[in-house]
Amino acid sequence: AGRLCGLESTSTKGMALLTEYASAPIQKNGSSLVAADPYSYTAATVFAQESHFDEYCENRQLDPVQSRLAQINSERGHQLLKSVAQQSGWDQAASGPAGKAAGLGRGIAYSHIIDNDRNPPQEVWSVWSVELAVDARSGSLAVSKLTVGHDASHNESAPPSTPETQRLLKDRLGKWT
Repeated sequence: AGRLCGLESTSTKGMALLTEYASAPIQKNGSSLVAADPYSYTAATVFAQESHFDEYCENRQLDPVQSRLAQINSERGHQLLKSVAQQSGWDQAASGPAGKAAGLGRGIAYSHIIDNDRNPPQEVWSVWSVELAVDARSGSLAVSKLTVGHDASHNESAPPSTPETQRLLKDRLGKWT
């Protein structure tokens, strides 16, 4: 899998996170999380890096989508991010002071990994765009819109999205709404 990225020696098991605008995570050998569940470690790392990058962009008044696009070297990742941003209505989404005053927020996340557990190893790109509403009195959080994009090299034919798969996704997200 490392050869896909021009590297000579890499791990041959689990996930390898390819970071294009954040520092690569440091995996400490013997870490209980990495050893017990490398997939959860990768997901937690992506969540932390992407949350931090959104905050970084907000503090500098930068658009998170445009800032990511400027850093992503992968054409497939670039196209996927643009597609999800367009499908989610990123330019029209509630943001800024008026949106914050109304308890609205949004975020976007991008990941590019190599799944070394596939044979052959597989590059995977994923983009998530979310719009949230926060009730200031109760602190409850509601996901008002979620747009997800996924692309993979050596991708088997994925079944199309159906009302049932959409319902299952909503059920899994139900704990946040």
